Amino acid sequence: CSYFYFLWGTHAEYERRYLQYEEVKQPAIKDVKFDVDPPRNINCVIDEADPQGLLRLWHSVLSAVPHREIRLAHELLKVINSRIDKALQQCETKDPITMQHRRRQILRENNDTLDKAEKELLQALKEQPDNDEAWRSIARIYAYRERYKTARTILDQLIRQDPNCSLAYYNRAALKLRRLDLHLANRLSKEKISRVRKDAIEKDLSKAIELDQSLAMTVLNDEDFDTVRRLPLFKKLLARH
Repeated sequence: CSYFYFLWGTHAEYERRYLQYEEVKQPAIKDVKFDVDPPRNINCVIDEADPQGLLRLWHSVLSAVPHREIRLAHELLKVINSRIDKALQQCETKDPITMQHRRRQILRENNDTLDKAEKELLQALKEQPDNDEAWRSIARIYAYRERYKTARTILDQLIRQDPNCSLAYYNRAALKLRRLDLHLANRLSKEKISRVRKDAIEKDLSKAIELDQSLAMTVLNDEDFDTVRRLPLFKKLLARH
């Protein structure tokens, strides 16, 4: 984003220009020449005839830049996932439910690391309350901690704010299946279990892959979907992509 800093100077300078917008005529976005293309993951629509378009673009870029806290939280989560992978490789059985419970045990053993990751993400969200990546990551931590309602609320809100957020749909599908496998499978009838799985696949996973077809490859190696891999509905979905 160096070209934005070159254009507007420091963040403080940007704030000054924004506050004095009524006094300073801003250029239309079409009149601004960039050295490189703007980031593709900017979640805003810019009207070229709107002189405030550049300001909204700048605000979106600030939200898209990964914070040091977010990067650190992701590194901590990578450590935990590495430990989970190692433990699962040592499992004598490959039964999906058994492996889910083994994963659950490793997460509880790494509660301190989850604490640190959550703390970093909350700090990042204080500074960037609209950062979707931070919200998705913290929803993931809440899912790890079996705070499913909180995680679901976050993902639902992300989808309401951006109906094209493929990862929010993907994460919500994984959340539904994870909660089902760990907590509900022994208490629900087969019909209700089938309904939950169908909802996760048809409503969320299908939408996620429709928005981002690369997720069709991601789901092949995601343990949260192990219990549905053999379902005709799941196979049919992947066959379409």
